[in-house]
Amino acid sequence: MANRYWVGGTGNWSDTAHWSDTSGGSSGFSVPTSSDDVYFDSNSGTAVATVNVISYCKSLVCTGFSGSITNANSISFYLLCYGSLILSAAMSWTMRILGMYATTTGNTINTFGKDIVTSISGGLVFNGVGGEWTLASNVNSNWTISLTAGTLNL
Repeated sequence: MANRYWVGGTGNWSDTAHWSDTSGGSSGFSVPTSSDDVYFDSNSGTAVATVNVISYCKSLVCTGFSGSITNANSISFYLLCYGSLILSAAMSWTMRILGMYATTTGNTINTFGKDIVTSISGGLVFNGVGGEWTLASNVNSNWTISLTAGTLNL
């Protein structure tokens, strides 16, 4: 497990030129896996991070981030999160499909009222055997929210 921080301005999730192991640090680190906590913070600036492949993280924490996370113009590209999801009030979020796949308890979802899935062809899926998520804010979606496995505390 490693920490990955978004650096280097606007770009694609799959590009190692945008990943560092420290906030505001040098780029060139590996793209996050399902074992890596991902951080977008004040040192990430107002960048636009585009999910351009099927992408992974353990927890996604965007405290202090004022940029945007979006996915490329295809429902084939989505984010699978194996922990918590913490957005920031100042950021923009446009995602078509989001999968929450934690297999551990104690995970938090805080969207600051943002629409979490914004496509009629997408959805929000909770599917982690033994996983547990607690909502810390409203979760809005224009499409399906499904609980396949795990516990969702509303």
